[in-house]
Amino acid sequence: MTRARAATARCRAPTSAWDPRRPRPFLGNDLTYWCSCGSSSYHSLQTKLEKRFSNNLSFLTAYTFGKSIDEQSQASLGFNNSSSVRSEYNYRQEKGPSDYNQAHRFVASYTYELPFGRRLKGAAKILGDGWQFIGIHSFTTGTPYTIHARTDFSNAGGDARPDAVPGVSVTPPGGQSRQQWFNPAAFTNPRDGQFGNVGRNTLTGPGNITIDFSIFKNFSLSERARIQFRSEFFNMINHPNFGGLSTTYDGSNPGELTTAGTSRQVQFALKFLF
Repeated sequence: MTRARAATARCRAPTSAWDPRRPRPFLGNDLTYWCSCGSSSYHSLQTKLEKRFSNNLSFLTAYTFGKSIDEQSQASLGFNNSSSVRSEYNYRQEKGPSDYNQAHRFVASYTYELPFGRRLKGAAKILGDGWQFIGIHSFTTGTPYTIHARTDFSNAGGDARPDAVPGVSVTPPGGQSRQQWFNPAAFTNPRDGQFGNVGRNTLTGPGNITIDFSIFKNFSLSERARIQFRSEFFNMINHPNFGGLSTTYDGSNPGELTTAGTSRQVQFALKFLF
């Protein structure tokens, strides 16, 4: 190995100093600089189907197919936030799906009033009239995640990323589960002095399903006053919505989903309306 190559290798070693590789090493670590260089774009197909209240029914459904792209999903405060990018000299390589991007989102809401109670009389009317069924249901695909490595092999102070292993699927052999959402064997450490080639937000997390449903019973007291009994069910089907993906592929629990959304909740209330 020539002296020049040996010096380059020493400079790239994981324990080598940063200053010799700086364009202006005399400035040290105290330089703070700003650059309004971020960009973002959003494209979507948005649809809506609505029925105004008639014949005891109203509903509103909305579907969005979209994609949000940026380099960082927060305020553009310049390159000085090196913890979230691989290299401050190639900010554009971080372009990818936004942290909050959801490719598909469907939401349906409706209100239905039982019609037959109005024709009843006496005690039957008290029991059969004034029933309302209200629902809000949402179905969304997951948000993206970035795969990380524990060690910054580039020794550049940026976000440590691994290399992708050619031919190995990111999906675990047994399929995605709460215990392992991605296959750690699909990644490996880059060589010393190299940035990992895994891009930002290349893995999509689990989607979310939320079914909220309410049953109201109205008791008329006069022309204006009524008492309303409310029973409300949040996440009625008790669907587990997992999150908190452990994204460090060589960590202690790679690919594990560590958090979950709120489980089923039921509440009852009595309301006086006048």
